[in-house]
Amino acid sequence: MRERRAAISTGLRWTMIARPVIETANLLGVVVLARLVSPADFGRYSIALIAFVLATVPTQAVHYSIVQRKEVEPHHLQTGQTITIVIGLAICALCVAASYTVVPALFGGPTAPLVRLMVPACFINSVNTVQYAMLARRLEFRRLSLLDMAITLGGTVTSIPLAVMGLNGEAMVLGTVAASIAGYILLWSWVRPPVPKFRVRAARELLRSGIPAASWAAGLVGFQNCDYVIVGARLGPLQAGYYFRAYTLAVVYQKKVSQVMYSLGFPVMSRVTNEAEIDRLRQRMVHTVTLVLFPLLTALAIVAPRFVTWFYGPAWHASVVPVQILTFGGAAMLVAEAVNVAMLGTGRARAVMWWGWGHFLVYGGAVFVVSRFGLPAIAWAAVVIHTTFLIIAYLQLHHGSVRRAFQTLARDVLPAAACCLGLAAVAEPVSVLVSRLGVPTLPYLLSIAVAAGVGYFVCLRLWFPTELHDLSLLIRRVLPKRRHRVLDRLILRLQPRSAP
Repeated sequence: MRERRAAISTGLRWTMIARPVIETANLLGVVVLARLVSPADFGRYSIALIAFVLATVPTQAVHYSIVQRKEVEPHHLQTGQTITIVIGLAICALCVAASYTVVPALFGGPTAPLVRLMVPACFINSVNTVQYAMLARRLEFRRLSLLDMAITLGGTVTSIPLAVMGLNGEAMVLGTVAASIAGYILLWSWVRPPVPKFRVRAARELLRSGIPAASWAAGLVGFQNCDYVIVGARLGPLQAGYYFRAYTLAVVYQKKVSQVMYSLGFPVMSRVTNEAEIDRLRQRMVHTVTLVLFPLLTALAIVAPRFVTWFYGPAWHASVVPVQILTFGGAAMLVAEAVNVAMLGTGRARAVMWWGWGHFLVYGGAVFVVSRFGLPAIAWAAVVIHTTFLIIAYLQLHHGSVRRAFQTLARDVLPAAACCLGLAAVAEPVSVLVSRLGVPTLPYLLSIAVAAGVGYFVCLRLWFPTELHDLSLLIRRVLPKRRHRVLDRLILRLQPRSAP
C-alpha cells in the first residue's frame, strides 16, 4: 500500500511538472503555425491525424491486457509484440489504400499525400504498445511524463522550421512523424522490445480481456468526433467552428485530466485486489478532480461573456452561451471518466465498452435530432446525455443497485458541488458590479478569480474540512517542501475564529 501511495505521489508530481510544459509547447506551436500554415492545410492535417488516432484503437487490446493482468509472462509480451506489428502493417496498408480511393473523393486530392505521409507515425504508434504498457505496469510515471514531454517538444521543434520553409500541411505531418520517432527512441532506451513470437494460447489470453477495451477506445474516438461532423453537415462549417470552440473549452480541456487519471489510476488499481481499497482510491480520485476542476468550470460559466471574446476575439461571441451550458457537461464527464477508470482497473472492460458505445450512439443521435434548433439546444442535449450516462456509470459500478449508486454519486460530488454554489454566490455579484463599473477585462478576470477563490475555500473550510485537509495533503505532495509553510499559513487563515 505504501508503495502504491508513493507511486501516486510521484506520478502527480511529475504530471504537475510535465503538463504545463506540454500545454505551453502545444499553445506556442499552434500560435506560430497558425501564422505560417493556411487554414485549409490545417483542415487537411486534421484528416490525416484521424488515421494516426485510429492506429491506437486496436492496440488498446494489447495495452490493456498487459497492464491489467495479474501476471505477465515473456510469451505474453512476445505475442503482444507480434500482434501489434501485424496491426501496424494492416493499418498502414489501409491508410495507403484509402489515400488513393476514399480520401480524394471525400476530402480532395491535396489531402491524400498527407495521409500517406502519416503512415510511418501510424506504424510506430502501433509497435511501441508493449514497451509503453510495461512502463505503465511498473508504475514508472516519471518516465511516462518525460516521454510525453519529449514527444510534444519534438513535434513542435520539427514542425515550425519546416513550416518556415513553406511545407505547410506537410510540416505538421512530418512533425508528428518526428515526434513518434523521438518517443520510440526514448522508449527503446528504457525498455527493449521483446522478440516477436506468436503463441495461440497467449494471444487468446490477451485478446479475451483486451478486445472490450479496444472496442471502448473505438467508441470513444467516434464519440469525440460525431458531434462536429453532424453540426458541420447540418448547420455548416461556421456553426461547427463555434461548437468546436465551446466544447473544447468547457469539456475537452477538462477531459485531459481523465487522461491523467487513466495513466495514474488504471495501473495502480490493476495492482489492488481489495474492493474496499479500490473504492477508497476511486473516491479519492473523484474528490481530487472535482475539488480542483468544479470551481474552475463554475468560474468559467460566470466569466464566459467577457473571457471568450477577449481571449479568442470578438468573432467567437456566438460560442459564449454554449460554453456556459456545456460547463455542466464537462463536470459530468469528469466524474464519469473516473468511474470508468476504476472499472477498467478491476477488469470490467466489457461494462465500460457497452457504456462507451451507448454514450456514443445516444449522444450522436441526440445531436442529430436537435441540431436544427441551434447551438444552445445542442449544448443542452449534450448536458442531458452526459449527465444521464454519469448515472449509468454509477449504476454499472454497483451492478444495478439504484440506492448504492445514488448514495455514492452524492458522496462523491457533494463537497465540490455545494462549495461551487458558495463560489457562485460570491463571484456572480462581484462580476455584475465590476462589469457595471466598466473595469477592463484583465482586472475583471483577476477580481473574479480572487472572489471565487475566497468564496470556494471558505465554504470548503466551513462545510467540508476533511476534504480541504485531503486537498492540502495532495498539494503538499506535489509542491516542494519549502512551499509547505506558505500553504499551511493559507489554510490556517481560512479557519473560522472561535468565539471569545
